[in-house]
Order: sequence, then structure tokens, then C-alpha cells
Amino acid sequence: MSIEDLSTDLKEYLLRTVRTFFWSLTSVFFLGVILAWVAFAWMPAAEPIYRWGTAIVIVVQAAVLGVVLGGKRVIATGLTHWIERAELGKSTVRMVFSRMTSAEMKASPEPAIASGEASDGPPGLLERLPLALAETRLKQVAERFMLPTDSRLGQRIGRRTLQKIVAVVFKMSLARFRRDAADGHAINIAKVQKDLEAQIDAVLVQNLRAKTRLLTLAIVAALPLEALLLVWIGRAYLSK
Repeated sequence: MSIEDLSTDLKEYLLRTVRTFFWSLTSVFFLGVILAWVAFAWMPAAEPIYRWGTAIVIVVQAAVLGVVLGGKRVIATGLTHWIERAELGKSTVRMVFSRMTSAEMKASPEPAIASGEASDGPPGLLERLPLALAETRLKQVAERFMLPTDSRLGQRIGRRTLQKIVAVVFKMSLARFRRDAADGHAINIAKVQKDLEAQIDAVLVQNLRAKTRLLTLAIVAALPLEALLLVWIGRAYLSK
């Protein structure tokens, strides 16, 4: 990638994050303003302090939730951009399978089930493994990635992100191993790796977007419920 392409890509990313944060903040804040107006209208006119107080609380909380949602969406946008541009999931799959097969070759005197088929994966990958051995090696590698580390904040954040990706790789790999074993086949490590490399980045992006949508729906649902609760409490208190 040239310097010009990198600069263009960075500008597009920054514009996208600014738009994402601004849209999230203004949307939630506007919803809060509408709910505050409704709450203001529903509160007894004889108690202006409670009317204004309820409205202000709703608007302030909407602004706070808008900032939270905007920040979360910016992080999700950054991770999505990173995954798509750097093929982070694909690189993680390669790293996990490389360590898994390397550990297997070093530790086991009987590395694999004999197979006459040629491997279409990288050199050094064992062609066939029984299910139990494949699961054991996969779990060992995944557990090593999950070990805590005493490092600086930036390194811990990067490590945590890597651990989340490894967890997804582990889940997908284990499901694939068991599906292949259920068909009566030994595990073709090179083929599984190749298939996962083609899928993992799209799966990671889809998971991120699903979590972001869930958070958005939770906030949009929470604001009206909270406004209704404040109005109900206020009216119940003032009616005494």
C-alpha cells in the first residue's frame, strides 16, 4: 500500500468514526428530548419543579447514553476496519494452527494417522489427525493465549482483542473437527485451516455488528422505560 493510499484510507476511517459518533449521540439525544417533552406534558402543571426536574434528568441521561453508544460504535467501527484491512482473523487462524501442529510434531511420537493424500496447505502442516488429538492440541494452544499478562495498558488491550479472536477461532475449529469426525474422517488440518481463513474475518465482523445492534436496541428500549418510570414515580408522589 502506497503512502497516498494509506493517507486516503486513514481519512476515510476518521470520517467514518466521526459520523458514527455524531449520529449515535444526536439520535439518542433527540430521542431523549422527545421523551423529556412527553414527560413534561404528563407531569402535573401545578408542580413545575418536578416537571422541569424530570425533563432535565431524562435529557442528561440521554446525552450520557448517547456518548456511551457513540464510543462503543466507534470502537466497533475501528475493529471492523482493522479486521477487514489487516485480515486479522485470517492471521490469527494461521498462528493458531501453526502453533497447534508445531506442538503436535514436537510432543507426539506418533504425529498423525497415515495418509497418502497431498496437503494443499502450508509446508509442515500435518495432513491428518484423529479427533481426540486435534481437540487436545487446539485446547492447549487456546489456553496459552488466555494466560494473563502483566504489560502496559495498550498491550493488554491488544492481548484482550487477540484472546477474543482466538476464542472464536477455537469455537469454529472445534465445531469443524467434530463435524468432520462425525462423517468418519480424520481431521485434515490443512483443509480446515484453509476453510477457516476464508470465513473468519466475515464472521468476526458479523459478530461485532450484531453486538453493536444489540447495544443500540437496549439503549433505545431503556430510555422510554426509564422516562415512563420517572413519570409514574413523580405522579404517584405528587398525588399523595
